[in-house]
Amino acid sequence: MFFGNSQKVKNLHPVTEEFESSEYFGPLTPKDTEWATINSNFVAETQTFYSVLKDGQCLSVQVVHSHVGFWYPQIQFNFMLYTPATGKKLWKSISASNFTTPPNVAGNKYDRRSCSADQFSILHEQLPNGDECYRINAKIDNEVQIIINFIRPASCAGFKLGNGPQGGYTSLGNDKSANKRDGYVVHRFWPRVRTEGQVIVNGKLVDAIGHGAFIHAIQGMRANLIARTWNFALFQSDEHGGVASILMEFESTEGYGAATRTEGGGGVKVTIGALVANDKLLSVTGSTTYPGQMPQGLTAAEHRNTLKDAETSYVVPSEVRYVWGGTAIENNKAIRGEMLVKYKNDKDSDVARGLIEKVDFLAHIPYVVRKAVHVFAKTKPYIYQYLNPTELQLDLPEGVAEATKLTVQGTAFTEQSFISP
Repeated sequence: MFFGNSQKVKNLHPVTEEFESSEYFGPLTPKDTEWATINSNFVAETQTFYSVLKDGQCLSVQVVHSHVGFWYPQIQFNFMLYTPATGKKLWKSISASNFTTPPNVAGNKYDRRSCSADQFSILHEQLPNGDECYRINAKIDNEVQIIINFIRPASCAGFKLGNGPQGGYTSLGNDKSANKRDGYVVHRFWPRVRTEGQVIVNGKLVDAIGHGAFIHAIQGMRANLIARTWNFALFQSDEHGGVASILMEFESTEGYGAATRTEGGGGVKVTIGALVANDKLLSVTGSTTYPGQMPQGLTAAEHRNTLKDAETSYVVPSEVRYVWGGTAIENNKAIRGEMLVKYKNDKDSDVARGLIEKVDFLAHIPYVVRKAVHVFAKTKPYIYQYLNPTELQLDLPEGVAEATKLTVQGTAFTEQSFISP
């Protein structure tokens, strides 16, 4: 269902409307997280790994396979390590050479879930106990070496929103069929993993024991045509046997979703979420929110007390209320989560509480990609990254956890991305 002038053709097809809410949980198949390596039409594909470490630090590892117009694919390897105790952020980004998938590893056979380059290898393995693992080994430069395992416990399923080959896909264009659509967005998630290993920084060891998540994503057209803004939230806690929540939301641009618009402007918001307790995936949630309408679902990222950032000219929130609402996978009964993250200190005029960095996106991507984005998009995207202690409120049906109401203390890694003012 959509709102607006029925004579117009609907050109945005949210994944959250392609499936009934009771069918939002889509189990992952091996093919879902294989590298597609599509070499056309401004396609960007990523594997991103996150972990909140036991000592309070936060890290991320990302491989980006991007194809810009007629150029050869660009492979970027990104690494971030943030230490909240000192406020220091280590950021490394390199262009990788001789990328291949599946990788050529002597004595072992890997599929396209694995990849390698001269500077790194990311190898997927199915462990004997039913767990799944990505083993990352990278030497970025003479300063930083990474040896980390990201392990999904068998008890906590990975997911996409919706079952089958088209699960996870939001299509853009008048025709949503795979060979005729203008573009698409798709995400696949491991919402809770444990991490082990180490990062070596200038000869010093960082213990990588912690918990986090893994996301495989593809943006199947130019990023500035897909979304005006993105919201991302990842909550992790070791309480109650292991609790996590994840939320990914984008707001469509002027070019797509136009048939759904009402007076007052704004884009269509497509939101995907999940809740985990006792190291078990409890629910996959989602919503579609149209301008001037209430969300068609109970999952959303609500920006509150916004202000204009003089540095970037974007209107940013002082706090965000993240909400998850849906039904439990186990018994289809109502489930809900809520988290309020405050980014503004009472005595400060800036949204700097827990701020890791305001990432100038164009400064962090290869020159050839940056040049194309600037020429075609005329935008200056920024990503606001935060790490904050917070609490998650859970209302659960009986039988899925130790209690029906939980207040969970943990850590939230959040991002607000602004593609254009």
